Amino acid sequence: MFGIAVRLSGFYNGKTKNELTVSGIAPSYGKSGFEFVLGAVPIASSGQLSIQILDQAGLPLSDNIPINTYGDCGKNLVLVKFKKNP
Repeated sequence: MFGIAVRLSGFYNGKTKNELTVSGIAPSYGKSGFEFVLGAVPIASSGQLSIQILDQAGLPLSDNIPINTYGDCGKNLVLVKFKKNP
């Protein structure tokens, strides 16, 4: 869906993350694509970050989805695809 709020939260590189973006701002990942830039150097983390989609009032439309990052430049893009439940 286009124009849905996406929140990234947790900890990364010793810092607290709480960022919002909107689906559709990164069409190179699809018409509802979105992205967060975490830094210039890849860092490994396991379950310290999560993403969640929100409605216009800021209420959750999904669970918090944990994501992992990697210290390998060959794995420095994490793709998450949300699917609408019937």
